[in-house]
Amino acid sequence: MLALESSVIQYHQDADFPDSHFFQLQPIWETIIQLAKEVLNQAPDVEALAVSSTNQRQGIVLLGRDGNSLIGFPHIENRGLEWESDMKDFDKVYGLTGRWISTRFSALKLRGVKERQPHIREKISAFTSISDWVGYECTGKLVFAQLVSKMGCFSKQHKRTIKI
Repeated sequence: MLALESSVIQYHQDADFPDSHFFQLQPIWETIIQLAKEVLNQAPDVEALAVSSTNQRQGIVLLGRDGNSLIGFPHIENRGLEWESDMKDFDKVYGLTGRWISTRFSALKLRGVKERQPHIREKISAFTSISDWVGYECTGKLVFAQLVSKMGCFSKQHKRTIKI
């Protein structure tokens, strides 16, 4: 490893949910670009051939129908907590996703948006992991490559995201 940079993400609370956390994507993207420049400046004789990213498990980014990124939810996001008791078929969900349902299950985050924030829900075309969002921002292409199974909304049998 030639260089390493990091930053602390600022989370915000959503007034629609008592235990919510989200992050604004534009400042995060600007920080990512700045950190990448700092790393490259620390190793001026090295040519970067590729970029890789990683993130916390079950963190997601919602993407809009217009191609813009809407909002990011970290792994500690709990906006779906109110609907957790509605999730009854734990074995079926585990069979599809390979993940056990928990309060931070990504599908519950999406359920919270669906139930209480229809103005956001109507704009959503897709969602992805935070790490794959970085790839989306770099290329404009949505590819599920990094931690898609950690989102808990991916069918391992059908190799696709599950419609929520």
